[in-house]
Amino acid sequence: MKTRLVHMKKDIKKDNLLSSGMSLIKKFSQMSEIERKELIQRAVEEKIRLQQELEDAKKIVAEKDKELSQLQKQLNNGLLMLEGEKEALAKDTTTYFPLYPERAYKEGSASQIHFRLAESQFYRLLTGDASATIRVLKVDYVVSPKVVKNFRQCQEKLKKTRGESFSYPILGFHGTDQKNIRPICENGFKAPGDKGFKHKTDSGWYGAGVYFSEFTKYSMAYISGCTEIMLCQILPGKVYMCSGLITGASLKDGYDSHMSPCKKEVVIFDTAAILPCYIIYFEQAVGEFSYTETILQLYKQAAVQKPSKIFKGTSFTLFGKMAATQAPLYTLLSNHGGKKGTKGKVDILITTADDINGTSKVILEAKKQNVPILKEEYLYQCIIQKKQLPLNDYKF
Repeated sequence: MKTRLVHMKKDIKKDNLLSSGMSLIKKFSQMSEIERKELIQRAVEEKIRLQQELEDAKKIVAEKDKELSQLQKQLNNGLLMLEGEKEALAKDTTTYFPLYPERAYKEGSASQIHFRLAESQFYRLLTGDASATIRVLKVDYVVSPKVVKNFRQCQEKLKKTRGESFSYPILGFHGTDQKNIRPICENGFKAPGDKGFKHKTDSGWYGAGVYFSEFTKYSMAYISGCTEIMLCQILPGKVYMCSGLITGASLKDGYDSHMSPCKKEVVIFDTAAILPCYIIYFEQAVGEFSYTETILQLYKQAAVQKPSKIFKGTSFTLFGKMAATQAPLYTLLSNHGGKKGTKGKVDILITTADDINGTSKVILEAKKQNVPILKEEYLYQCIIQKKQLPLNDYKF
């Protein structure tokens, strides 16, 4: 019994010592030999624990990088084709495939993989407080046949002249005003010297080309307060490393692109070497994330707005499964001056991503009559912002 009490006292003393950490009242020189050994042991154990946490964190980062690398490889090889993408490539116009976060994991789902690739790249090099305060809401996957063709030709040319290793694209962000995003996606980028090109800021500190960054926040400085940013495939080829400012300079002989001294900016001179792939929509995060807060949240915000005349004289047809059934949606339109379209008279068709590429008579007839076919968000955003917004921003 006496021996047991002695052990209990030792255990209590050890627990007190270990729990006190560096807040011990005694100085090290005043400790007994046993106390010193116990403190050193505690320090060693803490060091081992922190080293293990660091190793675990490194493994997680390595796994994420590996996953992202595999996704980029699939993207580069054209293996991630969405349903309807093949048909979109055969058209003369640009198609936007809206992608949203999904809770269920669907193995092999191209739409999920594209969303996660864009989302991962967005967060991967997002530094500082922004990584915790910015949330990706939606991604538009962009398919522009003419731009894709020019990009693939440029890629093949690089492969022949520089070798295969120089023909692999990287993903780069480009920040610009919201009004410029869709024209760029549909017609490709313009470089200094091209008709209609305007400098956003200066004439190019590291050369007169188009600027990209792998760092999300770096490109955000150029979006003028909007909540959309472009993510593109770019072909840097052989890169000239700038050692200082070369404002407005042309491409260095023997190279395909320039890079800033800080390695955060890549300058592309041949616009065929740029393929707009994604438009990423984000917001300042408020509260916990929810998979149902996208369209449904917009609808709820619109539903509580005061009546207006925003859609006065405009007739709508609604088609597909939306945030609410058609009855309350048509009532919502009526509250804001809109009306239900008839067979012979409809100004705008509202539908969903699941229905736009289908063979429904409603969709086919609207296309035949050149009726604008818009995303559901158009209705809600117009009502929330209290004005009719540009139709082109909400086309598929």
